[in-house]
Amino acid sequence: MKAAGIGLGTGAAVLGLALLVSACSQTVTGRAVSVYADPFTVAGLPATNGPSGLRADVAPPPVVADNTDEGLVDRLAVTAIGDIEAYWASEYPQLFGGTFTPVDRVVSWDSEADTGITFCDTETFALANAGYCPLDNTIGWDRTTLLPAMIETFGEMSVVMILAHEYGHAVQHQSGIATDEAPGIVAEQQADCFGGAFIRHVAEGQSTHFTLNTSDGLNSVLAATVSIRDSDPNDPESIHGSAFERVTAVQVGFIDGPAACTRIDPVEINGRRGELPQQFSSPDQTGELPVTAATLDEFRKALDSMFGLRESPAVDYSGANALCADAPWTEPVSYCPASNTIGVDLPALAAMGTPQEMPDTDI
Repeated sequence: MKAAGIGLGTGAAVLGLALLVSACSQTVTGRAVSVYADPFTVAGLPATNGPSGLRADVAPPPVVADNTDEGLVDRLAVTAIGDIEAYWASEYPQLFGGTFTPVDRVVSWDSEADTGITFCDTETFALANAGYCPLDNTIGWDRTTLLPAMIETFGEMSVVMILAHEYGHAVQHQSGIATDEAPGIVAEQQADCFGGAFIRHVAEGQSTHFTLNTSDGLNSVLAATVSIRDSDPNDPESIHGSAFERVTAVQVGFIDGPAACTRIDPVEINGRRGELPQQFSSPDQTGELPVTAATLDEFRKALDSMFGLRESPAVDYSGANALCADAPWTEPVSYCPASNTIGVDLPALAAMGTPQEMPDTDI
Protein backbone atom coordinates (compact mmCIF):
# COMPACT_ATOMS: atom_id res chain seq x y z
CA MET A 1 0.00 0.00 0.00
CA LYS A 2 1.38 3.37 -1.00
CA ALA A 3 0.77 6.56 0.94
CA ALA A 4 -1.04 9.36 -0.80
CA GLY A 5 1.50 11.98 -1.78
CA ILE A 6 1.60 15.73 -2.14
CA GLY A 7 0.92 17.33 -4.32
CA LEU A 8 -3.96 28.11 -8.97
CA GLY A 9 -9.77 25.15 -14.15
CA THR A 10 -9.78 28.61 -12.87
CA GLY A 11 -12.84 28.71 -10.70
CA ALA A 12 -14.93 31.85 -10.44
CA ALA A 13 -13.36 33.76 -13.30
CA VAL A 14 -16.25 36.18 -13.66
CA LEU A 15 -18.30 37.90 -10.99
CA GLY A 16 -21.75 38.90 -12.23
CA LEU A 17 -22.86 42.36 -11.13
CA ALA A 18 -26.55 41.98 -12.01
CA LEU A 19 -27.98 41.57 -8.50
CA LEU A 20 -31.65 41.35 -7.60
CA VAL A 21 -32.28 43.09 -4.28
CA SER A 22 -35.46 41.43 -3.03
CA ALA A 23 -36.09 43.84 -0.16
CA CYS A 24 -36.84 46.71 -2.54
CA SER A 25 -37.24 44.82 -5.84
CA GLN A 26 -34.53 46.88 -7.44
CA THR A 27 -32.24 45.44 -10.11
CA VAL A 28 -28.68 46.71 -10.16
CA THR A 29 -27.06 46.17 -13.54
CA GLY A 30 -23.50 46.52 -14.69
CA ARG A 31 -20.64 44.96 -16.57
CA ALA A 32 -19.32 41.59 -15.44
CA VAL A 33 -15.86 42.05 -13.97
CA SER A 34 -13.16 39.39 -13.86
CA VAL A 35 -11.45 38.68 -10.56
CA TYR A 36 -8.24 39.39 -12.51
CA ALA A 37 -9.39 42.81 -13.79
CA ASP A 38 -7.63 44.82 -11.08
CA PRO A 39 -3.84 44.35 -11.27
CA PHE A 40 -3.54 45.44 -7.63
CA THR A 41 -5.69 42.63 -6.24
CA VAL A 42 -5.16 38.87 -6.13
CA ALA A 43 -8.39 36.89 -6.56
CA GLY A 44 -10.26 39.61 -4.68
CA LEU A 45 -7.60 40.12 -1.99
CA PRO A 46 -5.39 43.20 -1.89
CA ALA A 47 -1.92 42.71 -3.32
CA THR A 48 0.29 42.91 -0.25
CA ASN A 49 3.93 42.82 0.75
CA GLY A 50 5.11 41.92 4.22
CA PRO A 51 6.02 38.76 6.10
CA SER A 52 5.18 35.19 5.13
CA GLY A 53 5.61 32.24 7.42
CA LEU A 54 5.36 31.72 11.17
CA ARG A 55 3.97 34.59 13.21
CA ALA A 56 6.20 35.74 16.04
CA ASP A 57 5.33 35.21 19.69
CA VAL A 58 2.32 32.93 19.23
CA ALA A 59 2.03 29.86 21.47
CA PRO A 60 2.39 26.57 19.55
CA PRO A 61 -0.68 24.36 19.08
CA PRO A 62 -1.12 21.17 21.15
CA VAL A 63 0.14 18.85 18.40
CA VAL A 64 2.95 16.38 19.08
CA ALA A 65 4.73 14.37 16.40
CA ASP A 66 5.96 10.86 17.06
CA ASN A 67 9.72 10.37 16.61
CA THR A 68 10.36 14.12 16.59
CA ASP A 69 13.78 15.61 17.21
CA GLU A 70 12.11 18.80 18.57
CA GLY A 71 13.99 20.79 15.94
CA LEU A 72 12.88 23.84 13.97
CA VAL A 73 11.60 21.83 11.01
CA ASP A 74 9.38 19.61 13.15
CA ARG A 75 8.12 22.60 15.11
CA LEU A 76 7.14 24.28 11.85
CA ALA A 77 5.41 21.10 10.64
CA VAL A 78 3.38 20.43 13.80
CA THR A 79 2.36 24.09 13.94
CA ALA A 80 1.10 23.80 10.38
CA ILE A 81 -0.83 20.64 11.28
CA GLY A 82 -2.44 22.45 14.22
CA ASP A 83 -3.66 25.36 12.06
CA ILE A 84 -4.85 23.05 9.29
CA GLU A 85 -6.85 21.01 11.81
CA ALA A 86 -8.40 24.20 13.22
CA TYR A 87 -9.39 25.21 9.68
CA TRP A 88 -11.08 21.88 8.95
CA ALA A 89 -12.82 21.82 12.32
CA SER A 90 -14.70 24.87 11.04
CA GLU A 91 -15.02 24.03 7.33
CA TYR A 92 -15.73 20.30 7.47
CA PRO A 93 -19.22 20.48 9.08
CA GLN A 94 -20.30 23.12 6.56
CA LEU A 95 -19.00 21.14 3.61
CA PHE A 96 -19.76 17.54 4.54
CA GLY A 97 -21.91 17.65 7.67
CA GLY A 98 -20.99 15.89 10.87
CA THR A 99 -17.94 16.60 13.00
CA PHE A 100 -14.35 16.76 11.83
CA THR A 101 -11.97 14.26 13.43
CA PRO A 102 -8.21 14.95 13.28
CA VAL A 103 -5.82 12.30 11.97
CA ASP A 104 -4.84 9.66 14.51
CA ARG A 105 -1.11 10.38 14.41
CA VAL A 106 1.58 12.56 12.89
CA VAL A 107 5.11 11.28 12.57
CA SER A 108 8.51 12.74 11.67
CA TRP A 109 11.52 10.80 10.44
CA ASP A 110 15.15 11.24 9.46
CA SER A 111 15.52 9.94 5.91
CA GLU A 112 19.29 9.76 6.36
CA ALA A 113 19.12 7.39 9.34
CA ASP A 114 18.59 3.63 9.03
CA THR A 115 16.54 3.31 12.22
CA GLY A 116 14.02 0.67 11.20
CA ILE A 117 11.14 3.14 11.49
CA THR A 118 8.37 2.65 8.92
CA PHE A 119 5.66 4.89 7.53
CA CYS A 120 2.72 3.27 5.77
CA ASP A 121 4.56 -0.07 5.64
CA THR A 122 7.60 1.62 4.04
CA GLU A 123 11.07 1.97 5.54
CA THR A 124 11.80 5.65 6.13
CA PHE A 125 15.51 5.33 5.36
CA ALA A 126 16.04 7.29 2.08
CA LEU A 127 12.33 8.21 2.05
CA ALA A 128 12.61 11.93 1.28
CA ASN A 129 8.89 12.45 1.16
CA ALA A 130 5.74 13.47 2.97
CA GLY A 131 2.43 11.70 2.82
CA TYR A 132 -0.92 10.63 4.18
CA CYS A 133 -1.34 6.94 5.01
CA PRO A 134 -4.92 5.63 4.85
CA LEU A 135 -3.87 2.38 6.52
CA ASP A 136 -3.64 4.04 9.92
CA ASN A 137 -4.91 7.59 9.25
CA THR A 138 -1.44 9.07 9.68
CA ILE A 139 0.44 12.03 8.21
CA GLY A 140 4.25 11.95 8.12
CA TRP A 141 7.21 13.86 6.76
CA ASP A 142 10.96 13.71 6.29
CA ARG A 143 12.57 16.39 8.46
CA THR A 144 16.10 15.90 7.12
CA THR A 145 16.03 16.17 3.33
CA LEU A 146 12.66 17.13 1.85
CA LEU A 147 11.33 19.80 4.21
CA PRO A 148 14.68 21.60 4.72
CA ALA A 149 15.16 21.72 0.93
CA MET A 150 11.68 23.20 0.48
CA ILE A 151 12.23 25.77 3.22
CA GLU A 152 15.61 26.83 1.82
CA THR A 153 14.29 27.17 -1.72
CA PHE A 154 10.71 28.38 -1.26
CA GLY A 155 10.32 29.47 2.36
CA GLU A 156 8.34 28.22 5.34
CA MET A 157 4.96 28.44 3.62
CA SER A 158 5.98 25.73 1.16
CA VAL A 159 5.92 23.26 4.06
CA VAL A 160 2.48 24.53 5.06
CA MET A 161 1.23 23.93 1.50
CA ILE A 162 2.69 20.41 1.44
CA LEU A 163 1.01 19.46 4.70
CA ALA A 164 -2.27 21.14 3.70
CA HIS A 165 -2.23 18.91 0.61
CA GLU A 166 -1.63 15.81 2.73
CA TYR A 167 -4.42 16.78 5.10
CA GLY A 168 -6.60 17.13 2.03
CA HIS A 169 -6.18 13.38 1.50
CA ALA A 170 -7.25 12.77 5.12
CA VAL A 171 -10.36 14.89 4.53
CA GLN A 172 -11.13 12.91 1.37
CA HIS A 173 -11.06 9.64 3.30
CA GLN A 174 -13.01 10.89 6.30
CA SER A 175 -15.74 12.40 4.12
CA GLY A 176 -15.94 9.42 1.77
CA ILE A 177 -15.30 11.41 -1.42
CA ALA A 178 -12.15 9.34 -2.04
CA THR A 179 -13.08 6.20 -3.95
CA ASP A 180 -10.99 3.37 -5.33
CA GLU A 181 -12.72 3.77 -8.70
CA ALA A 182 -11.60 7.37 -9.26
CA PRO A 183 -8.36 7.94 -11.19
CA GLY A 184 -5.41 8.78 -8.96
CA ILE A 185 -5.05 12.24 -10.47
CA VAL A 186 -8.53 13.16 -9.23
CA ALA A 187 -7.53 12.51 -5.62
CA GLU A 188 -4.28 14.45 -6.09
CA GLN A 189 -5.98 17.41 -7.76
CA GLN A 190 -8.62 17.56 -5.03
CA ALA A 191 -5.86 17.54 -2.39
CA ASP A 192 -4.01 20.36 -4.19
CA CYS A 193 -7.29 22.26 -4.28
CA PHE A 194 -7.92 21.75 -0.56
CA GLY A 195 -4.39 23.01 0.01
CA GLY A 196 -5.18 26.14 -2.01
CA ALA A 197 -8.32 26.75 0.06
CA PHE A 198 -6.26 26.67 3.26
CA ILE A 199 -3.63 28.96 1.74
CA ARG A 200 -6.45 31.46 1.02
CA HIS A 201 -7.43 31.19 4.69
CA VAL A 202 -3.85 32.15 5.65
CA ALA A 203 -3.71 34.98 3.09
CA GLU A 204 -6.92 36.42 4.54
CA GLY A 205 -5.20 36.68 7.93
CA GLN A 206 -7.36 33.98 9.54
CA SER A 207 -4.56 31.59 10.51
CA THR A 208 -3.44 31.72 14.14
CA HIS A 209 0.20 30.85 13.53
CA PHE A 210 0.96 31.83 9.91
CA THR A 211 0.81 34.84 7.65
CA LEU A 212 1.16 35.10 3.87
CA ASN A 213 1.54 38.11 1.63
CA THR A 214 -0.07 37.94 -1.79
CA SER A 215 3.03 38.98 -3.74
CA ASP A 216 6.29 37.08 -3.31
CA GLY A 217 4.80 34.93 -0.52
CA LEU A 218 2.02 33.52 -2.68
CA ASN A 219 4.39 33.30 -5.65
CA SER A 220 6.73 31.11 -3.58
CA VAL A 221 3.88 28.78 -2.63
CA LEU A 222 3.01 28.37 -6.31
CA ALA A 223 6.67 27.89 -7.24
CA ALA A 224 6.88 25.11 -4.65
CA THR A 225 3.79 23.52 -6.21
CA VAL A 226 5.45 23.64 -9.63
CA SER A 227 8.60 22.03 -8.21
CA ILE A 228 6.70 18.87 -7.20
CA ARG A 229 4.95 18.43 -10.54
CA ASP A 230 5.09 15.21 -12.53
CA SER A 231 8.31 15.65 -14.51
CA ASP A 232 7.69 12.85 -17.02
CA PRO A 233 4.12 12.72 -18.35
CA ASN A 234 4.94 9.52 -20.26
CA ASP A 235 5.47 7.69 -16.94
CA PRO A 236 2.28 5.72 -16.06
CA GLU A 237 3.01 6.42 -12.37
CA SER A 238 2.66 10.17 -13.03
CA ILE A 239 -0.68 10.76 -11.30
CA HIS A 240 -0.01 14.01 -9.46
CA GLY A 241 -0.37 16.33 -12.43
CA SER A 242 1.69 18.64 -14.58
CA ALA A 243 2.81 22.05 -13.34
CA PHE A 244 -0.24 23.56 -15.05
CA GLU A 245 -2.63 21.05 -13.49
CA ARG A 246 -1.21 21.37 -10.00
CA VAL A 247 -1.14 25.17 -10.00
CA THR A 248 -4.63 25.50 -11.45
CA ALA A 249 -6.00 23.05 -8.87
CA VAL A 250 -4.50 25.20 -6.11
CA GLN A 251 -6.06 28.21 -7.83
CA VAL A 252 -9.52 26.61 -7.80
CA GLY A 253 -9.33 26.21 -4.03
CA PHE A 254 -7.79 29.64 -3.48
CA ILE A 255 -10.48 31.42 -5.50
CA ASP A 256 -13.61 29.33 -4.97
CA GLY A 257 -13.00 27.60 -1.64
CA PRO A 258 -13.12 23.94 -0.58
CA ALA A 259 -16.60 23.23 -1.98
CA ALA A 260 -15.20 23.67 -5.50
CA CYS A 261 -12.58 21.01 -4.74
CA THR A 262 -15.24 18.35 -4.27
CA ARG A 263 -16.38 18.97 -7.85
CA ILE A 264 -13.01 18.10 -9.38
CA ASP A 265 -13.42 14.94 -11.46
CA PRO A 266 -12.05 13.67 -14.80
CA VAL A 267 -14.41 15.90 -16.76
CA GLU A 268 -13.37 19.02 -14.84
CA ILE A 269 -9.66 18.18 -15.18
CA ASN A 270 -10.00 17.58 -18.92
CA GLY A 271 -11.86 20.89 -19.23
CA ARG A 272 -8.93 22.71 -17.62
CA ARG A 273 -6.46 20.90 -19.85
CA GLY A 274 -8.22 22.04 -23.00
CA GLU A 275 -5.98 21.33 -25.98
CA LEU A 276 -2.75 21.10 -24.00
CA PRO A 277 -0.72 18.01 -24.97
CA GLN A 278 -0.62 15.32 -22.30
CA GLN A 279 2.58 13.56 -23.30
CA PHE A 280 5.95 14.42 -24.79
CA SER A 281 6.14 13.60 -28.48
CA SER A 282 9.73 12.34 -28.23
CA PRO A 283 11.92 10.86 -25.46
CA ASP A 284 14.43 13.71 -25.55
CA GLN A 285 11.87 16.39 -24.71
CA THR A 286 11.89 17.91 -21.22
CA GLY A 287 8.90 20.23 -21.39
CA GLU A 288 11.06 23.18 -20.34
CA LEU A 289 10.84 26.32 -22.50
CA PRO A 290 13.84 28.69 -22.38
CA VAL A 291 13.11 32.11 -20.91
CA THR A 292 14.14 34.45 -23.72
CA ALA A 293 12.76 37.57 -25.34
CA ALA A 294 11.62 35.43 -28.28
CA THR A 295 9.65 32.95 -26.15
CA LEU A 296 8.17 35.76 -24.06
CA ASP A 297 7.08 37.55 -27.23
CA GLU A 298 5.21 34.41 -28.30
CA PHE A 299 3.64 34.22 -24.85
CA ARG A 300 2.60 37.88 -25.15
CA LYS A 301 0.96 37.17 -28.51
CA ALA A 302 -0.99 34.31 -26.97
CA LEU A 303 -2.17 36.56 -24.13
CA ASP A 304 -3.14 39.27 -26.63
CA SER A 305 -5.28 36.73 -28.45
CA MET A 306 -6.79 35.40 -25.23
CA PHE A 307 -7.74 38.69 -23.58
CA GLY A 308 -8.41 40.85 -26.66
CA LEU A 309 -7.43 44.13 -25.00
CA ARG A 310 -8.19 47.33 -26.87
CA GLU A 311 -4.59 48.39 -26.33
CA SER A 312 -2.03 45.71 -25.62
CA PRO A 313 0.79 46.67 -23.23
CA ALA A 314 4.26 47.34 -24.55
CA VAL A 315 7.10 45.18 -23.20
CA ASP A 316 10.44 46.68 -22.19
CA TYR A 317 13.19 44.08 -21.68
CA SER A 318 15.71 46.58 -20.32
CA GLY A 319 14.61 45.99 -16.72
CA ALA A 320 11.73 45.92 -14.28
CA ASN A 321 12.71 49.19 -12.59
CA ALA A 322 11.07 51.49 -15.12
CA LEU A 323 9.99 54.96 -14.02
CA CYS A 324 6.28 54.79 -13.31
CA ALA A 325 4.02 57.60 -12.18
CA ASP A 326 1.28 55.54 -10.55
CA ALA A 327 2.62 52.20 -9.32
CA PRO A 328 5.61 50.74 -7.45
CA TRP A 329 7.90 48.32 -9.25
CA THR A 330 8.83 44.77 -8.33
CA GLU A 331 11.52 42.42 -9.60
CA PRO A 332 11.79 40.73 -12.02
CA VAL A 333 8.62 41.93 -13.81
CA SER A 334 6.51 45.05 -13.25
CA TYR A 335 3.52 46.66 -14.91
CA CYS A 336 3.12 50.42 -15.19
CA PRO A 337 -0.51 51.51 -15.77
CA ALA A 338 0.47 55.10 -16.64
CA SER A 339 2.47 54.00 -19.68
CA ASN A 340 0.76 50.61 -20.21
CA THR A 341 4.20 49.00 -20.20
CA ILE A 342 5.52 45.75 -18.75
CA GLY A 343 9.13 46.03 -17.63
CA VAL A 344 11.16 42.80 -17.60
CA ASP A 345 14.54 42.03 -16.06
CA LEU A 346 15.21 39.14 -18.45
CA PRO A 347 18.27 37.61 -16.71
CA ALA A 348 16.51 37.67 -13.32
CA LEU A 349 13.35 36.16 -14.81
CA ALA A 350 15.37 33.43 -16.52
CA ALA A 351 17.07 32.62 -13.22
CA MET A 352 13.69 32.38 -11.51
CA GLY A 353 12.46 30.09 -14.27
CA THR A 354 15.39 27.69 -14.02
CA PRO A 355 14.16 24.40 -12.49
CA GLN A 356 15.45 23.79 -9.00
CA GLU A 357 17.13 20.52 -8.09
CA MET A 358 14.76 19.05 -5.52
CA PRO A 359 14.67 15.64 -3.85
CA ASP A 360 12.94 12.93 -5.88
CA THR A 361 9.53 12.82 -4.22
CA ASP A 362 6.08 11.37 -4.70
CA ILE A 363 4.10 14.07 -2.97
